[in-house]
Amino acid sequence: LPFSEFTLMTYSSAFSPLVVLELLPDTKQEAITWLLGRIREPQETGGAGLLVEQLGPGLGAVEKENPNLFLVGASRERLLSGAEDVGLFKEYSDGSMRGFTCSNKQHFKDFQDGFLSMAECQHIIKHELDTLRAKDETHVPGYSHAKLYPGKSISECPPGLRFLSLSRKHQTHAALLALIGG
Repeated sequence: LPFSEFTLMTYSSAFSPLVVLELLPDTKQEAITWLLGRIREPQETGGAGLLVEQLGPGLGAVEKENPNLFLVGASRERLLSGAEDVGLFKEYSDGSMRGFTCSNKQHFKDFQDGFLSMAECQHIIKHELDTLRAKDETHVPGYSHAKLYPGKSISECPPGLRFLSLSRKHQTHAALLALIGG
């Protein structure tokens, strides 16, 4: 499914999209609602703490074939805590490479808004989605055959889940991961 500038302009400016989450066109609404809720839910309560917004329908001849496309992003603070979670190494003020920590963020070289590259941000988002775990659910809502087990990754369970990345320069997509299930 090719993206165009017209399609991408339909998201709000509430956050910068980093990853596109694509579900199969016939995914049941209750499963979508559940998954988006888990992605948005704060980390403290078992969610990913990410920002999610549905990609608009497109304009005129550039209508999307799949209505189940969602833009995923994160606040700067969430990306920084994610950088710590994944053990991202960055250059420290003394020139050495060290694992990033939020408590020492000011001591890292060139710590500012552009501190994390697009690829690093996408890696963090992908990691957070991959490590989203089932709580006490026994199955994906609407799919009794899609079993969930407490503590196991939910990215392996939803039917037809795919993550796509956004390229800032070309505004095109590239598959990062394809998990075809159910």
